[in-house]
Amino acid sequence: MNSKQLLKRLQAEAALYSVDALEQEYHELCAAAPDPSADDYIAILNRRYNAETMLNLLKHSEKFYGDELNPLLIQRFEDQINQYMDRCAPGEESLKSFIRILNTYRAFVAKIPLHPPGMSFSEGKVYQKGNDYYCTAKRLFMNDKGSLCRFCPARLSEY
Repeated sequence: MNSKQLLKRLQAEAALYSVDALEQEYHELCAAAPDPSADDYIAILNRRYNAETMLNLLKHSEKFYGDELNPLLIQRFEDQINQYMDRCAPGEESLKSFIRILNTYRAFVAKIPLHPPGMSFSEGKVYQKGNDYYCTAKRLFMNDKGSLCRFCPARLSEY
């Protein structure tokens, strides 16, 4: 499988999401400009990143070289997302599908971090420097069973 084939598969799975509804949600979330000290800051940042990523996935039509991908690695990644979602949001099949589609696209096609750049959390932060993405928490979770950090395109940060 290559990244073009994966993109087509993910676009077919994501076709049930409304571009108009996603654009409206994205613009509303951008207008909100959350205060980093607010309790819902991370939730709003994640929702905005999710809407932006899904729009990019649905509209992605750029011609690009299809990198060869290991289908077993993709399957392992998607299985881990499904297991995580079954623990954290049992019975939420549509949310599980949404998160699986988004993060598979991020990790294997768009090659962007699984968490939004600019996000800070107790263990660290994700940031962009030039065309590269870094995560200060990745080193802490790389080897945890069930962690998606080893699949994330963000590089280990030295900070």
